[in-house]
Amino acid sequence: MNKQKTDDFYCDLVFSRKVKVNKLKETENILAFHHKKRYSNLFREFNEQKTPEARFLKEIDKLEMAFQAFEYEQKRYPSHLFDEFWENSEKYLRGGKLEYIFRELEMMRKKL
Repeated sequence: MNKQKTDDFYCDLVFSRKVKVNKLKETENILAFHHKKRYSNLFREFNEQKTPEARFLKEIDKLEMAFQAFEYEQKRYPSHLFDEFWENSEKYLRGGKLEYIFRELEMMRKKL
């Protein structure tokens, strides 16, 4: 048996087969599991983006993506490689609660 090890306690339990799980969603790039309906409902809520909490979480997710791009640019990777990340982040953050943080990060990016 292939013993996979991750830095995620829950994933390690899943891979060790110590926790019974059901597939929730599988695509070419994503394999998500759930073992309780609660997590399935939260996952669905996040994807549907119908609640204020789900939309705010999406903003956090996109802001984190911009921070990651910024960190790579700080390490002197060519900034044009990350333009798509910045554009995608802006699309979700424009007019949102976290837009001001994104704008500050953009200003810091211009100073690099």
